[in-house]
Amino acid sequence: MIVELLTCVGATLSKGLNRGLGTIMAATLGLMIDYFANFIGPEIEPYVVGCSIFFIGVYIYTLSYNPKLFSLIVTIVSSSIVLGLLIS
Repeated sequence: MIVELLTCVGATLSKGLNRGLGTIMAATLGLMIDYFANFIGPEIEPYVVGCSIFFIGVYIYTLSYNPKLFSLIVTIVSSSIVLGLLIS
């Protein structure tokens, strides 16, 4: 008897689990953004949602395609947070 292990079977399962986890994480992030936008106010809600989508897109782009730009953005954001905490 010959047993042949196919790597594509494990890869398919892994891909399915990754997609499922990604869907759950995206839905959670979307609900958090919606809650935050409703908390701020109904007149500003479309702007909050639009800006959130834009900044998440920029974050994903820099994370996956340009690691040097990602590190620059992280440095700018973290220094802005620290300066904001120092000023207030």
